[in-house]
Amino acid sequence: MKKISIILSCALGLLATACDDAPATAPVQSNPQPPVMTSDDVVTAPAGVLTATGLVKLEDYAATSFIPMMKVEKAEDMPEGAYVAYQIEIAKAADMAGSKLVWVEPREANPDLGFTPEEGIAYASTETFNTAMMAIFGTGIQQNTVYYRVIPYVMDGGSNFRVGADDFYPAKGTMTVTRTTPAVAVETEYYLVGSFCEWDVARAVKFDKLDPDVDQYASPVFTLMIDLPGPCAWKILPKSSYDKGTLDGSFYCNAPIGMNTSLEVSSGNDVYGYLTDAAPYLFTIDMTKQSCTILFAIDAMYVPGQGSSENVFSKVFRLVTKDYINFAGVARLRNRFYFTGQDSNSGMVYSLDGDQTTDDKTGVLSGKMVLTTSTKEINKMPVDNGLFYLNANVSTLEYTATPINTIGLVGGFNKWTAEEAIAMTHSTDFLTWTAEVTVTEPTEFKFCCNNGWDINFGGTLDDIVVKTPLNDNPANLTIDAAGTYTVTLKLAPAGNTATIVAK
Repeated sequence: MKKISIILSCALGLLATACDDAPATAPVQSNPQPPVMTSDDVVTAPAGVLTATGLVKLEDYAATSFIPMMKVEKAEDMPEGAYVAYQIEIAKAADMAGSKLVWVEPREANPDLGFTPEEGIAYASTETFNTAMMAIFGTGIQQNTVYYRVIPYVMDGGSNFRVGADDFYPAKGTMTVTRTTPAVAVETEYYLVGSFCEWDVARAVKFDKLDPDVDQYASPVFTLMIDLPGPCAWKILPKSSYDKGTLDGSFYCNAPIGMNTSLEVSSGNDVYGYLTDAAPYLFTIDMTKQSCTILFAIDAMYVPGQGSSENVFSKVFRLVTKDYINFAGVARLRNRFYFTGQDSNSGMVYSLDGDQTTDDKTGVLSGKMVLTTSTKEINKMPVDNGLFYLNANVSTLEYTATPINTIGLVGGFNKWTAEEAIAMTHSTDFLTWTAEVTVTEPTEFKFCCNNGWDINFGGTLDDIVVKTPLNDNPANLTIDAAGTYTVTLKLAPAGNTATIVAK
């Protein structure tokens, strides 16, 4: 009798005993792990794609829905109804870190799909395998080297028993795989054409792929910054249309600036997107989602208000950006403030849209902005007097203002412990911060805020910059010799600076 038959017989016997002689109060049960089936009991071998020497294209198995992978070579004296199945474990590295498991089982015929299984062959679901691949490698269809190992099981009813020891794998190795094509086709290149180039396809302007190092399915987002005359009509051309020199197959949308909206297929020459104002624009398209967002491509956001000035913009702090979407920086704020897209109140103005909320624990202000073209009757954001770290997103029209309650010196002299930073004293306008520090040897340091690392300053003495989402690690500053020093941080719209003066 095979091991699995013995195991099942013993289990049934124990069950009968438990039912006949059950005490009034059932004892705590202990169910020891049954012995595994040995590799001599059940012999399996790779089949189908696991024996392929070339590229495995999951697209080839999309129609029938199943991928052949393993076969049974010997399985004698199995209990009635029991069968052999497998799990294939796949990963992107040999150590199998971050692996995914996919069941590989015998399958029934499906005439509707044209699928006729071979006897003794086990198949993985194409959809399930493709989903596991995407979880590991991303959404693209590019070739990937897949590390795999196969775990065999004997399945009987609701139970399964592993064949062999925990380190036994009847098939393992690597294969090169491309995934199935996503439902929405994404081309490798896209172009903007319109009245700005007299609808000449040859003069269309190419979009940049957000991540050029991966294929268009792994990175389906494309961006273009372009200065357009106003008014301007436009369309987006896929590479296939651009190569043919035609406007057929183009896309367009019409929505307010900053709103994410669906791209539509342009059905004729009189169907196009339209922009009324002459300005630099940032187009962002996601061709998997078939969506488009158009923003004014401003280089900086200014923060006028009573903490600086509402009219003299040389006194107004500004937030910086690298992607024209997220803006961040520090500013002195008092009572009221708002944002502008230029160094004046003529043009783009971002004011409060709805209620502002304040986090009870952190004091962080957050809210929504509305884009207008005038400061008349502007709804300003209320704020307490002080220094703040600001984030603004011109796509989602959201902002936060984090109060900077303290700035301190942190470095080698206090083991880079922000909680033990040397507190600096600020001026009444919160723009000059001073502290004294004694060091016993040359050392490096930074300015940290609120006794933490979320907001910190570094760089060079002539150009002190704050950590932002686009500038994650400002450089450390240096004190060259042992001694006692007065360190001063000066914040200003024209640029932040610092001095180190020996006492």
